[in-house]
Amino acid sequence: MVDWFGGGAQYRRARPTWRVAVVLLVAGLGLAALLLSMSDIAPASASVETSRAAQSSAVVAQVTATEVYSVYLPIVFRDFSQQLEPNDPMYLGGQQWGLGQVHAPRGWYVSTGHAVTVAVVDGGVDLDHPDLVGSLWVNPGEIPGNGIDDDGNGFVDDVHGWDFVDDDGMPDDIYGHGTHVAGIVGATTDNALGMAGMGWEGKVMAVRVLETQDGTVQDVAQGIEYAVDQGAQVINLSLGACYLDMQEMRDAVTYAQDAGVLLVAAAGNTSGSCPFYPAAYDDVIGVAATDSNDQRASFSTYGSHVYVAAPGVAIQSTTLGGGYGSKSGTSMATPMVSGLAALLWTHCPGSTSSQIAQTIADGAVDLGAAGWDSYYGWGRIDASSMTCSVSTTATSLAAAAEPSVTEQASLASFRPGEVIVSLERGTSLQSLGRWQVLDVNRRGTSYLIRVPVGSELAAVRQLLAREGVRYAHLNHVLHAVD
Repeated sequence: MVDWFGGGAQYRRARPTWRVAVVLLVAGLGLAALLLSMSDIAPASASVETSRAAQSSAVVAQVTATEVYSVYLPIVFRDFSQQLEPNDPMYLGGQQWGLGQVHAPRGWYVSTGHAVTVAVVDGGVDLDHPDLVGSLWVNPGEIPGNGIDDDGNGFVDDVHGWDFVDDDGMPDDIYGHGTHVAGIVGATTDNALGMAGMGWEGKVMAVRVLETQDGTVQDVAQGIEYAVDQGAQVINLSLGACYLDMQEMRDAVTYAQDAGVLLVAAAGNTSGSCPFYPAAYDDVIGVAATDSNDQRASFSTYGSHVYVAAPGVAIQSTTLGGGYGSKSGTSMATPMVSGLAALLWTHCPGSTSSQIAQTIADGAVDLGAAGWDSYYGWGRIDASSMTCSVSTTATSLAAAAEPSVTEQASLASFRPGEVIVSLERGTSLQSLGRWQVLDVNRRGTSYLIRVPVGSELAAVRQLLAREGVRYAHLNHVLHAVD
């Protein structure tokens, strides 16, 4: 699939004036000619208009032969079929069907999750598993084995996490559930060993709260709070119970959310419908399970707490003693979503947890009834769509002669690494810092500039705070829909 972007000047449909022919090289298929006819488009206005806040929720405008609409120039092609594939034998051998189902290689091409820590709040992790040791989070303030709380966080020798069952710094797994979950989200990837993890380079913080299959509300709540305090950005909760809405757990969930942490929890394995906590708390991503045919797994709990679905049947992952094995459950589907969140947060580091959740939902493949439904939520996750979403804000960071677009606007996607800025007369872009110019609009009044991927919102803020800037905003995407 190929889409096109651009940014800036208005065009009106008029008499034929120009035609663009693009030859697209398709790897493995040879040369394929793709002709885009734009012969009935001609410049109508030199002004560049910014979207007002009331218009910011519009993602796609319907275009007729008489309507004025905006496109960004130049036209840039992006091939969503590009992939990055690891050399792990189980992946190459087709044993990890779930990664193919969610198009993980397309997501990996964009991001490998290196900057994100996922806390696996579960039954611990096999800390010696050869396919996990390279992925374990390491507490930078702790000296291993000296019996001292070096970083003063109240936990002695918590090098890779903490065991709230035995109250020590060795969150080792004795049952196998947590180890299996950890491998799905973060097995060391592209190491020519075993399996690939959905989060590729993401780090796994081991937090043990289950003795075997069961754990207390207190331990789970403490585990959540510990993970937050140690800097986890995503917390995976492949555990829970129906109707167990306890204030202690609710407070821990709220604590994490107030800190900007994303919580991803299993929807349950009851086969029926019940509010399954902690997935049923507001703003927690509840994950249902699907099979290789994109059908709901028979055991997957359904209800209003289901946000998305992910592969959860016959999922291969790490097991105790350095091995690998298959398990089924929403416990297995949940770390697929946590791994995707890690990829997205690396790609969109300025995003909030709610924006990451929105991006996951926006990119999901709709299954079942159109739109949200109680079996699949917004659909089965898919890593093909790795564009960052931003939430609406009305905050203006700089005065402007006309309504300015600040943090922009809408849940629409934008082009990563690009910002559009317009300057007052007499202001030069060079006077505002060193920016790489990708394109200038036809009047020379606005610039498409390159910024580091993930710093788009910071760049917008920086520009809007400077004198001489009329407006600055993200390079939102306009899709031409057939």
